[in-house]
Amino acid sequence: MSNTVTLSSSLIPHPSLVVGTRGSALAQWQTEHVIAAIKNIAPELVIETRIIKTTGDKDQTRPLAELGGLGVFTREIEHALRDNEIDLAVHSLKDLPTTASDALFIAALLPRQDARDVIVSRHRLGLKQLPGGARIGTSSARRAAQILAMRPDAKIIPLRGNVDTRLRKAATEEYDAIVLAAAGLARLGRAEEITEYLALDEFLPDPGQGALAVQIRANDAELAALLAQLDDAPTRAAVTAERAFLQTLGGGCRMPMGAYAELGESLRVRGMVAALDGTEIVRGEIRGARQDAAQLGQTLAKNLLENGAAKILDVGAFYETPLRHKRILITRAREQADELAEKIRARGGEPIEFPTIEFAPLEHFSALDDALARVNEFDWIVFTSANGARAVDERLRALNSNGARFEKARVAAIGPGTARALEALGIRVAFVPTKFRGEQIARELPIEAKQRALLLRADIASPALADGLRARGVVVHDVDAYRTGMPAAQKINLDNVDAITFTSSSTARNFFAMLDDDVRAQLSRIEIFCIGPVTADTARELGLRVSASADEHTLDGLVKTMIEFYKDVKRLEIAATTTPSLPPQTRD
Repeated sequence: MSNTVTLSSSLIPHPSLVVGTRGSALAQWQTEHVIAAIKNIAPELVIETRIIKTTGDKDQTRPLAELGGLGVFTREIEHALRDNEIDLAVHSLKDLPTTASDALFIAALLPRQDARDVIVSRHRLGLKQLPGGARIGTSSARRAAQILAMRPDAKIIPLRGNVDTRLRKAATEEYDAIVLAAAGLARLGRAEEITEYLALDEFLPDPGQGALAVQIRANDAELAALLAQLDDAPTRAAVTAERAFLQTLGGGCRMPMGAYAELGESLRVRGMVAALDGTEIVRGEIRGARQDAAQLGQTLAKNLLENGAAKILDVGAFYETPLRHKRILITRAREQADELAEKIRARGGEPIEFPTIEFAPLEHFSALDDALARVNEFDWIVFTSANGARAVDERLRALNSNGARFEKARVAAIGPGTARALEALGIRVAFVPTKFRGEQIARELPIEAKQRALLLRADIASPALADGLRARGVVVHDVDAYRTGMPAAQKINLDNVDAITFTSSSTARNFFAMLDDDVRAQLSRIEIFCIGPVTADTARELGLRVSASADEHTLDGLVKTMIEFYKDVKRLEIAATTTPSLPPQTRD
């Protein structure tokens, strides 16, 4: 690799570049490091940084697995890259899912920094020297399992937040120590706060830990040629093996797994799979040629499975990843599918995207523009989807305005997802119903007869909300914010599909309409899960057998419903195989 070549202006693919990244201090350091490397080979380039807030940044309380596991720190940035809002993205490689979109690829991996985990302790003691019952902070199942293997007496205390936040918490009496990545502390100039570096023989890192990835669109050949000069061959070989190891074991599984590869005379790859409580750990290593990196990672994973990891993962699959090996069809719109897909992957399932609905701007904006100009004349503004929030935001920007227009308005959202989408746009939400349905808003919205409500929603929205409010004497203005439609017909084979998810009545109706009779005949053997009773009723009207409907009408509620369904099925299977057979009945 060379960092000293200067390209001529004619070879520079873009006069300027926009780099997408997260807003944390560590992400900013990493981005500036990549920008400096790019400018070293193309000094004429003008490079702008764009901060993008990810799911993991917005919610720093819930465990990452609940938010969707791998991808919670990269999903929104990848969307911006696919949508041409940015030209390249800088990621911590360990945050990127092992299964990548065909539209994107990793153009460069910079030389890796120290991949080890470290202890930071206010007692200035190493892991084995900490007092009995030490309270150790981490939200990583991998770190927790390896800690418990070395210190079974330890108490694992959840720990989230950026590096600065976690270091502040480490100084409080709530924790005796915390575990962090060495690379992050070194990059922020805080390596002196490290108490102990955890040896790789006992404590393996996340695959890709310490490596920086530069991601671009797959069709940007000129930018790929430029960034290829930054690619570090030893790092790429090592992390290729590690990520192949993880993917072979089930890349979305949140069971404890670690891997580390290093290039010497040959490529040495180490890996481990552990039980959640650290009582069982299966370790192994393999060596081979650098060019066989992916195969080495796969072979090591298979060796561990044969030597006991399969048992650990199967037990974990029952308790932590009950969707493991389930192929689950997602019928949401393409731009909405990622969030549900990541939640399914985090529980061990394999999502299959088959969009049955698509969104489009209105053909005529006069009614929407008029409503937005008069938002303060209404007593309540009601949004029934995050799509409605995004559509209104796009229209406001086209009108050179923003969410501040709603500053004096009282805004209602159908559920927490819609509320989060609105608040991300600077629109404060004053009301969310106890159940996330239009009928529930109609019953619970604190509005009086003769007061005015503005509904901003899809062109095919159910009339239940408007009818319910009118029955209470409310003056309802029901305005379309966006259009919905059915994608062009696609062929699909359901032979290997275990389950189908519907998140609206429209997804169910369109899905059924897109299938021919032979494919419809396969639906009787497939589990069908619906986000709520209205969607479930629509599916039943189509003649579909609904396996379960979510009590909480959110994506988390839908995933929870699938988990509970498959846990019940597993319990019945176990009971059937363990119940002793009874002798035949006899009559006196």
